[in-house]
Amino acid sequence: MNFGYVLFLAVAMLVAGYVLIGYIQMQAELTSQYEQIASLESELNYLRLYNEDELARINSAVNLEDIKQVAIGELGMVYATEGQIVFYENEGSDYVRQVADIPK
Repeated sequence: MNFGYVLFLAVAMLVAGYVLIGYIQMQAELTSQYEQIASLESELNYLRLYNEDELARINSAVNLEDIKQVAIGELGMVYATEGQIVFYENEGSDYVRQVADIPK
């Protein structure tokens, strides 16, 4: 065998080995990232379920009739009468700010 041919084959094997090792490392990285994504998705699903359970617990703990009784009985609140209700047109904004007293 010729020395140049042996040298070419050795260099070709080294290049092929380098490429294959890089490919295997990239595959391992990709697998690791997939596992991390799966773990994060699992955590997200757990947190969503936990939030839904907490919301249901909070909603079931709130009794609007009790709040109404305290507001009317203890705090002296009353329903608004016809003359107390003022309507405003809301043009393009999500809320209306009161910057001055309402004229009577």
